[in-house]
Amino acid sequence: MAKVIAPFEIVGTIDNLNFYKASEQNLVREKGNSGISKEQFANNPIFNPIREHGTEFGSCVIKSRIFRLLAKQFYDKAKEVSFAGRVNQLLFEILEEDTTNKRGERKLEIGIQTPELDEILVNFEGNRLRPLQKILKKKINFDWTKNNIERTTIEIEKDII
Repeated sequence: MAKVIAPFEIVGTIDNLNFYKASEQNLVREKGNSGISKEQFANNPIFNPIREHGTEFGSCVIKSRIFRLLAKQFYDKAKEVSFAGRVNQLLFEILEEDTTNKRGERKLEIGIQTPELDEILVNFEGNRLRPLQKILKKKINFDWTKNNIERTTIEIEKDII
């Protein structure tokens, strides 16, 4: 995408150019034409991998909304726009651990049972500018055998810088 560098912001369409604002940037792109119809996309087997990926990604996005609501109080003050994308990426990594189902039919519920889940979750950073390890004052121990956090109460005002 091309950036618009001007003393003013423009949003809308002029001829074949679409002007829009994303992540505090003023961007422009040329109006596109996909070249295929909805029916061609639905029926052509060459698009099967795209449809399969879309199905799996869509299920992850729905579940990531719940995760984001649960983690909201931790990341609410961060004001980083990439948190939702990072959660989607985390859940898609977990989904890819489902080796029992074929692509397009993989389930997050099966992927979450993988032994590699510990490593995937521990390496998750919701805010790249302020990683949790740097802002959390107290150590939290997670017992993977019991699926339990040993330190059950975290007071955000006291325990997070």
